[in-house]
Amino acid sequence: MFQQQDLTQQADLAYEHLLQVFPLAKKFHPSLHQRISVDQSLKEPLQEFNRSEKSIIFDKLRQTHKQPLSSVPSETLLYLEQQLGDIFGLALTSETNLGSLPYLVGQIEAQPHLKSSPTDTINNHSSILEAGLRPERSYYGWQSEPYGISLPLHELAGWQTLSDKERKAYLSQLTLVINPWLEIAIVAKIVDIGPYHTQRYQYAGSPQLVREGKFWNPGCNGLAALFFLESNSTHLKTGPLSYER
Repeated sequence: MFQQQDLTQQADLAYEHLLQVFPLAKKFHPSLHQRISVDQSLKEPLQEFNRSEKSIIFDKLRQTHKQPLSSVPSETLLYLEQQLGDIFGLALTSETNLGSLPYLVGQIEAQPHLKSSPTDTINNHSSILEAGLRPERSYYGWQSEPYGISLPLHELAGWQTLSDKERKAYLSQLTLVINPWLEIAIVAKIVDIGPYHTQRYQYAGSPQLVREGKFWNPGCNGLAALFFLESNSTHLKTGPLSYER
């Protein structure tokens, strides 16, 4: 309180000194004290507007639950890519030169840890031991990525005609996995193909991704949204995204 008063007094003295040197400044610059008052009066309504706008964006995102990407209107896709990109400060897209996403929003299944080598044991995954270790390797081989996501890429049109090299190109593609209820976002790497039966789950995530994204917290019901990150985001590390909520 006293510190704010001191700052206000200093601002008023500085403004008076400015007017002594340059009297016409009054026409162009209100006093700093007046500007502070105006800023404070606008601050809360601006925050309310931002919250309201974000609520509309995330509600529109949730409405695409379990819709194949091909059934989501192009204007809705563009809107979500741009608006969510602005929120998270990243360039998001539902389609790259590799291909498109099979789904935009779906339910995510919690996977066991993937083996990083044939001799890997659960003791090497001490963060979440209870998740267990999957005995077989992923479609893309042994994986050590803690923030891994599996997509049902086999459902994409033309998948069967792709070469092995074209299919494996998805390994270099980063994604942003979003909890659309809690607005948590995690940068994840594609590590496997699946689930193979998508009636219930449309994605599968590593233990770290599912736990830190809080996708199965009360009220979230496993809902997850996913976007590709454009190629200029390759410098990003996988893991929870820190941003201004």
